Amino acid sequence: MCIDVRLKVRIVVFVTIREVTCIVCIDYEPACLRSTETQQRAIAMSAKDPLPEHYEIPDYLPFELPRFKVGQIVRHKRYRYRAIVVDFDMACRADDEWYYSNQTRPEREQPWYHLLVDGSHATTYAAQEYLMHEKDLTPVHHPLVSQYFDGYPQQAKAYHRNDEVWPGW
Repeated sequence: MCIDVRLKVRIVVFVTIREVTCIVCIDYEPACLRSTETQQRAIAMSAKDPLPEHYEIPDYLPFELPRFKVGQIVRHKRYRYRAIVVDFDMACRADDEWYYSNQTRPEREQPWYHLLVDGSHATTYAAQEYLMHEKDLTPVHHPLVSQYFDGYPQQAKAYHRNDEVWPGW
């Protein structure tokens, strides 16, 4: 007698490596466990702690993936400044006091970017919905560029980020 025991496993991993962010979902379902002893153990375990019928996506997974890469030059849609993306958060990590002092208050549950503003000493924190790709790819002038970036190979159309940690929030 062969008992067909099916194990369902969904592995969801959110991975960020330097400039690339992705969600990896792996579904694994072996057709049949090979040994009778393993089958009996699996049945006993599933009777004690049954697997759910479906899996909920946890709240901490992003609603939207980042559109812009670290090192990319962007433009703010509302205030029109150019800037370099130095870091990003998958959702707004600013405290409530900062967030509610913001006149526009874009959704918190979207990527937010730490930016070095061209031609100034300013750094800003902007929501993805207010940023767009910049056509002018001339170098950005900011005193922190050399601290966080190794260089700007124009053929790559983005600054090369070094390993200096952005302080963030």
